[in-house]
Amino acid sequence: HKNIIISLMCVCFVLCFVYFRVLVTPTYTSSGVVYVSCMSSNEVAANQGISEYEIQSSRELSTTYMEILNGRSFLKHVSADMNYKYSIAELSRMISVSSLNETELLRIKVTCTNAEDAYLIGKSIMDNAPTRLLNVFKRGSVEIVDNVEMPTAPSRTGISKIFVLGVGMGFILGAAIAFLIELFDTKVRNAPDLIDRYDITVLGEIVS
Repeated sequence: HKNIIISLMCVCFVLCFVYFRVLVTPTYTSSGVVYVSCMSSNEVAANQGISEYEIQSSRELSTTYMEILNGRSFLKHVSADMNYKYSIAELSRMISVSSLNETELLRIKVTCTNAEDAYLIGKSIMDNAPTRLLNVFKRGSVEIVDNVEMPTAPSRTGISKIFVLGVGMGFILGAAIAFLIELFDTKVRNAPDLIDRYDITVLGEIVS
């Protein structure tokens, strides 16, 4: 039943492509990067650099920073900057904060169906993050490395992901249908089918 499986793989790929490219509401993403350190710039200058221990401490501290930036208290400030257009729960779903390659750099991404709002939310986060984080820890430093920019094009699901999803779904569906066809097929096609089904002896077989 390979024709059934291949056909369903193609159909599912086309359906997934149409769904993601036509039916799904486009989203826009703005992102920025901040550098966090457990030491202030004055402390770094006084110590003539940063030790390995301090680098590790900054990386561990960045995990706490991520939780603060995702917290309700911080998101209230962002919501206020947006004139309460989005609730805290909605902002939480739009915003993601992650460590960049397990370094002291934090990437902040905002995904929204409105390009301008994605930029304004990201800008609010970048503007409020240094003050908020330093108010909590009373020491260290937070510096903006890459500021957010207005997204100019919607974020799209990559064609490779669509291909894998569509082909995978088609293969599973095709294999399931092929299994059901075989399971409920009562046709007798050769001598072994007769022997297995009716436990009889076959004296001869005519092959066309």
